[in-house]
Amino acid sequence: LDINFRHEVEKGKPPIIVDWKGLRFSANNIDTRMPAHRRDTRVRLYQPPRGDSKVFLLDLRAGMNLGVYPPSVKGSFNLRQFDLRPFSPYARNAQEVEIRRGTLKLDSGFNIRQNYIIATADAVVFGLALESIRKNDARKAVQLLALNLLKKEKGEIPVKVRVEGRLDDPSFNLAEAAVAS
Repeated sequence: LDINFRHEVEKGKPPIIVDWKGLRFSANNIDTRMPAHRRDTRVRLYQPPRGDSKVFLLDLRAGMNLGVYPPSVKGSFNLRQFDLRPFSPYARNAQEVEIRRGTLKLDSGFNIRQNYIIATADAVVFGLALESIRKNDARKAVQLLALNLLKKEKGEIPVKVRVEGRLDDPSFNLAEAAVAS
């Protein structure tokens, strides 16, 4: 299974493109008649380790109930060695910087019941290097200082996020809630 994500942040500027190739998908115990409190359908989407590695670069696991609407889902989503450079268009639009280097390790869990989501994520950003798109701009020094203040030993930046809200509420935006967290 190959997945291609493409998002044009600004018209005429390079888009965000994320390609995952060779993903595997499995679904077990698909039962639309299970009791509403059960989540016995198991789904998994993952990218198998490559070469001698034993690391799953992407791993989504969930238990769900397809017999209720909206579906009830509880699971985890993990990323390893995820390259942040494709997300430069977001950084360019928000802070006028390019992501020159950086990888992400993410461990997250989520629970969705009756359109209400509770999600947590623990992440570490490794080797992040940003470059201002404006030359000789005072913001460049402030951004560099802020980045260095966030970095822990070995240049790692830990990130913790908790998001809670109603998915059917038009005023609730999952991405905005995560950034605000």
